Amino acid sequence: MVNLSYTKIAFFPVSGNRYLTAEERARAAAALAQQERLAKEEAEQKAQRLAERLRSLGINPDEM
Repeated sequence: MVNLSYTKIAFFPVSGNRYLTAEERARAAAALAQQERLAKEEAEQKAQRLAERLRSLGINPDEM
């Protein structure tokens, strides 16, 4: 069995905030995209509920 090990190197600019690795940036981008998809879905559902409520009150939301 081959036992391989590696050292992870982190880079810090003068500000002290560590630079993210490519993998960390990819994960962060995927998480942000997922959050945006969920927010969009929630907004669309809310708009649909509002439109249905307006229609139940005799108001056509498409004419507003």
